[in-house]
Amino acid sequence: MGNTCTEFSHGFTATDTTIIAGQKCTSEGLFWFVVAFTVALQIFQNFIWTKSGQKSREALMAPKGSMQREFAVRGLMKFTLTSSLLHILNTLLILGANVYILGAIVIGNVLGTYWSYEKQPCDSHDPLTAFRDLCKLNQRQREELMDILQKPEVAALFVRQQVVYEY
Repeated sequence: MGNTCTEFSHGFTATDTTIIAGQKCTSEGLFWFVVAFTVALQIFQNFIWTKSGQKSREALMAPKGSMQREFAVRGLMKFTLTSSLLHILNTLLILGANVYILGAIVIGNVLGTYWSYEKQPCDSHDPLTAFRDLCKLNQRQREELMDILQKPEVAALFVRQQVVYEY
């Protein structure tokens, strides 16, 4: 059986050749368009990742089986689909193996992380709120709370893990 693989290459630093989905394109204008597109793609991907992380937190904070969780999971599925498609497109760009495209990915990721977290509203729930509230209690209030928590019927709830937290 003969050799079935041949090298399909271009210069690692070439600015006049772009490989798009296995097609070798020779155009400096197209090359720089692809570089700019790659930066924009990475920025967009970072926004999707940020939104997806927010939806994940919302879904896990909502009670199982609730409409709130169902709504959050559906939103998360949309972000996951979009992210997957963008990841495939990103992989096609990386396979071109050009230093400028790879640099554009890094620049796009850094800018995208900055911009997406600058624009993302803060989480609606602060998991430290209850702890901060406990810290604000005076000595008498702490003693009253400890008395309540030490009652057998209250302690039994924690032992059986029947405490439901509502946000």
